Amino acid sequence: MEAIIKNKIDEFSRCITDGINSWIRAGELVIEILAENPNAVDDICRAVPGLPRDVVYRFEAIGRRDVHPQLLLSAAPGIRKLATMPYSVQCQFVSNPVPFMVETEHGVETLLVNVNNMTGDQCRQAFGASSVRGIPEQRAWIESEKRKAVAASMEPELVPYSIVGNRVTFRRGCTVTKREMKQILEMMSKSKSR
Repeated sequence: MEAIIKNKIDEFSRCITDGINSWIRAGELVIEILAENPNAVDDICRAVPGLPRDVVYRFEAIGRRDVHPQLLLSAAPGIRKLATMPYSVQCQFVSNPVPFMVETEHGVETLLVNVNNMTGDQCRQAFGASSVRGIPEQRAWIESEKRKAVAASMEPELVPYSIVGNRVTFRRGCTVTKREMKQILEMMSKSKSR
């Protein structure tokens, strides 16, 4: 029984690999078609019923080597962030884990995290604008975030809104009672009469 399952898993794996290789070729074909006729996107969509225009553009990105095809298999935060990186970085980390720094009670440890398993917070720590941060860069990023949090906690509490002329600008999300709204309107009418 296990041999049958293993054979099916192997066949499944081959199908996925063949599909990814077909996606690369499909992307190359989209580039060739659009090079000859930049308005051919609708023709491509008509040739494949139900194919949206944005998918044609994704295949173009695959063909141009802007997006690694395996990054279209998941919508995980790490995958989405990796897809914004240069193609060489995508190729490196699509199948290799990202070094990730964690602080423990015993010091600092480095975990190797698969991009499929990364959370949004982990992505902000591990990814820079166009590269994966090394451990020293992650340490600096964490320290910077700690300083920002301390600075934000020390800011005086601001009134959640300001009134200039006949406009009320809310600085942050807030709830206003009927009485407070009446006061705001009264302040606005007083400033008009001046």
